[in-house]
Amino acid sequence: MRIGYVLLFLGLMISGFGQKLDPEKLNKEIFQLNSENNFTESIRILEDIIGSDEYGNYDKYLAYLQKSITYKRLFNYHHALTNLNLAKEYGLKSDRKEEVQVRILAEQIFHAFDFLKFDEVEALVENLDPIQLHLLDNQTHAFLITVFAILELEKGNYQLALKKLDEAIPLLKKSSPADLPNIYRKKIEIYTKTQETELAQLAFDSGMYYANRYEMIVYKIGMNESMKNHFTELKQYERAYHHSRMVDTLKYNYNYHHKSGQLSQLEKEIAANRQNSKLESKQFLTYTLYSIIAIILIITLIVFRLFYINKKKKAEFQLENEQMRNLLESLSNERNEKGEMKLDLSKYELTERQLEIINLVKQGKTNREIGAQLFISENTVKYHLRTIYSILGIENRYDLKMD
Repeated sequence: MRIGYVLLFLGLMISGFGQKLDPEKLNKEIFQLNSENNFTESIRILEDIIGSDEYGNYDKYLAYLQKSITYKRLFNYHHALTNLNLAKEYGLKSDRKEEVQVRILAEQIFHAFDFLKFDEVEALVENLDPIQLHLLDNQTHAFLITVFAILELEKGNYQLALKKLDEAIPLLKKSSPADLPNIYRKKIEIYTKTQETELAQLAFDSGMYYANRYEMIVYKIGMNESMKNHFTELKQYERAYHHSRMVDTLKYNYNYHHKSGQLSQLEKEIAANRQNSKLESKQFLTYTLYSIIAIILIITLIVFRLFYINKKKKAEFQLENEQMRNLLESLSNERNEKGEMKLDLSKYELTERQLEIINLVKQGKTNREIGAQLFISENTVKYHLRTIYSILGIENRYDLKMD
């Protein structure tokens, strides 16, 4: 029983580090704000998610995706595509890669379609697995069906295109009725090709009903543009002019370029604030790093200085040792006029080891050779020599001669 509680607790802890956002709730919140032309608040909310360490990769994917959609609503396709790429980057790091891949592919299709790059659209559609369409929400699924319908329209398959548009309508009525004008606008384009003004007018009225109901100014602009094109194609210029004036008025009121510029400025401000909040900690880390580097340099200089001093002392000691060794060798071999040794070693209290070393020095052996022969280290030989010099008083008696 206790193990069960522990596992449950661990499960809750782990889930706390996973997805925190409800995609549907976030979608509705951003959609509502954008419908009210409150794009500034949309960006603030999404930037708070993106800039927080509390949210995981999937949550940031959702935020970047909504930013992309928001900018597309303002016809700022550059920012829309930039945020879509960031959405893909974070989404593919999550544990819902299949869902992310099909959604990103759908958005890429929409972007290519908006720029009328139908060859690119068809190439992207070929990469779309129909089995994966269930991973899409109804709104995105409906928009994809709309794209399929337009592809049929371009091929001249008008009835098949209308059939597909009719398939998209119930999906949007369930999930996003505010987007239904987008479907009816495509119907107007088909009726423009077939020159059916009455049906075009019915599609326009239906689309404007939803555009007015949900205050979707961007769709009002699109619907009027479609009718302007319809009447221009039929050379009914007076009616085309009427819709052209409506487009200009709506665009002036919407002022989407200005709003898009405001959002870009807002993003810069948010990024600057985020940067400033990190600046202090970054400066602290920088100062700390510089301090550590300075300390390391000082320690390095001290170590090199000590190494140099030690090396110098070692060289001086080696020279001194060599001089004293040569002197010992010379004195040990020096004799008086009678042929007797001037330095009588029997008068000094020398150990057997010390006498052995003196004897080897007299033979001209080096310290290393002496050590090898006596199975002792070179440093031990030097130690014994120092002791011998001290016992024999060589340093005191022959300082002048050494100089």
